[in-house]
Amino acid sequence: MADLKRTVLYLSRGYRKGKILKLAFLSDVLYHERGEGLGVEWWYGRYGPFSSEVLSMIDHLLQSGALEFSIEIDEDDPHYKYVTRLYARSPPCHRDEVLDYVLERYGGMSYRELVEYTKSLLRGYEYGSTIDPSTVRIGV
Repeated sequence: MADLKRTVLYLSRGYRKGKILKLAFLSDVLYHERGEGLGVEWWYGRYGPFSSEVLSMIDHLLQSGALEFSIEIDEDDPHYKYVTRLYARSPPCHRDEVLDYVLERYGGMSYRELVEYTKSLLRGYEYGSTIDPSTVRIGV
């Protein structure tokens, strides 16, 4: 099974919480294709896939000091005056093929683009339902 803590630390490269959440979902889908998975529960929320376990891990890592944050003016999004970006103090050293792929392919997408993209992967799921990442397919 893939490690949630390591996944969150690996993905914390100056992104907002919501973006890390979407990247973690995409990682979980790809891990499931390999017979692994993060072992977290996902459900279909207003902004696509959501996991309270992933958000709890982010909060835990912030409180423990493993993640740090910066507050910056967000010039790209008129709805938010400021944005909080998360960084791992000591990112994991060992490479991870799945996470590298997710960062390379989806890391450059905006949060809104990720919301739309991940929602498009959830055809057949109803709002509020639990998502089984092993049934979601990403066109790799």
